[in-house]
Amino acid sequence: MQTQGKLQNDRHQKWSTYLQQFHLNIKYKTGSTNRVADCLSRPPVAALTTVLDSCGHETSGWPQLYETDPDFATTYQMLGANAVVDNFHLQDGLLCHMGHIYVPSSE
Repeated sequence: MQTQGKLQNDRHQKWSTYLQQFHLNIKYKTGSTNRVADCLSRPPVAALTTVLDSCGHETSGWPQLYETDPDFATTYQMLGANAVVDNFHLQDGLLCHMGHIYVPSSE
């Protein structure tokens, strides 16, 4: 905003004035080095697994946990056999229900 000759509306002018009180040094970071910000451009499930993995909650072992999970084992096995289960799907090996990741009960 500071490099623009004329701001488009009063709101831009207000934000520009507000931001001038801070000494900002904005640097570009690629998605591979800025994993949490990269989530903004990913589908929700992929974004969530990226955040969980970066915080130390590894999701790569969840497919094995689904196989013995008392609540999800049957559904997971059916989907693994290419059966259609209403409102469920596998995404990157993770069990999803209507856009939400199912967390194994042991987790």
